[in-house]
Amino acid sequence: MKKLRNFNEEWVRSYLDRNISSFDVCECEDCRLDIMALALNKLPPQYVVTEKGAIFASVNEMSHQRMVDLATAITEAIMVVKNRPSH
Repeated sequence: MKKLRNFNEEWVRSYLDRNISSFDVCECEDCRLDIMALALNKLPPQYVVTEKGAIFASVNEMSHQRMVDLATAITEAIMVVKNRPSH
């Protein structure tokens, strides 16, 4: 069964899970979701529906510029939420 997935959402969630503790920011679910929403709104969506598409997206993820863009969007989002948490 095919499932629509935004590969960037998966990557942002994974990056945040691995790195949020290295930032001095609230780690509650509300703040995590705010960070993800801000970061994803700065990134173009990358939807896939097949395993082949997911593999292509994984390979594409490896490009240095793409990694920099994703990390920058997440870091900027963390700084916004850190300075103005919604709770």
